Amino acid sequence: MLDTHTHSTDSDGFIIREEIIRRMYGLIRESKEEDAILSITDHDSTAAIDETLKVARKMHRANATVYFLPGAETEARNFTHILMYFNPDERLWKKRSILEIFGKNRSAYDERNRIILERLGEIGIHLKHDDVFNDVFGLQTRSTIAEAIARKGYAADAIAASKLIFTVWLPCARAF
Repeated sequence: MLDTHTHSTDSDGFIIREEIIRRMYGLIRESKEEDAILSITDHDSTAAIDETLKVARKMHRANATVYFLPGAETEARNFTHILMYFNPDERLWKKRSILEIFGKNRSAYDERNRIILERLGEIGIHLKHDDVFNDVFGLQTRSTIAEAIARKGYAADAIAASKLIFTVWLPCARAF
């Protein structure tokens, strides 16, 4: 079994890393496989890789193993997403040049979020930046905005809220 592109709450996923690993073990059990490879490829972040490696080792089962492959996803020009995978022994996810790329992209995400909140306001969804992102640890993503939209009652849930975000974001995304 192999999953090399999933996101945790450190990015734009809705599940914490430990739960993703736990669910992978559940899938192994259901499928009667013995091993799986999992890579959590959060956007422009390798901050939790060391901790995830520890959790994956700690959750090891006698009759099954989830091998954790450190990874990240970054964005190049024109919304091209690039998946990066790292050898756990080399620890290249801490390399300065990689972290600098992530930093540049995070600045772009901040601008994107500002535009999304502005566009949402134009259709009657009024959210302040601090109300959305004040308690956020890690990457401030569209899913963070979606959760705030649902929490404020503008949408039934985060999935419906995500559709609203794409409605206002996609028309201006190409210019961004």
